[in-house]
Amino acid sequence: MSKEEQDKLEKLIREYLDKGALMQVATCRDNQPWTCNVWYSYDDDFNFYFISGNYRRHSEEIRDNEKVAVAIVQPIFTKLGQLGRGITFEGTAKELNILSSGKAFDNYLKKWPKATMYISKKDIRNNLTKTRFYKITPKMIVLFDEVNYPDQSRREFHLK
Repeated sequence: MSKEEQDKLEKLIREYLDKGALMQVATCRDNQPWTCNVWYSYDDDFNFYFISGNYRRHSEEIRDNEKVAVAIVQPIFTKLGQLGRGITFEGTAKELNILSSGKAFDNYLKKWPKATMYISKKDIRNNLTKTRFYKITPKMIVLFDEVNYPDQSRREFHLK
């Protein structure tokens, strides 16, 4: 893929992610898969962040097995047959410790300023909450885009 094509693909992915809200995270334990929906943010390096209770099934499974799969689809479809767009990727997830949570918190607040209703830096720092930040690092992002790539809708964006 040429540099120009790679830049176009990255721009489309970022535009799509900026408009999105929920991502579905798939985890697995004892050969039994599980999927949850979480509000996400992402940084310039395509690290994804979400908050969740450390007691939830997906959080426990991430502590046991860092491998996850993710799907992000914007709810714009009203009928079967419309042109589809979506993002999927696999990667590694981890629960962030107290020191690492500050950067994630700042990133998350840019997209979700009302998150302070559920979690604060002080509560994280003083271990007063069971809500934690999680970081997912993908190796490759797949954009499925019938709108911009009608003939070959699946596009892979490889991360450095």
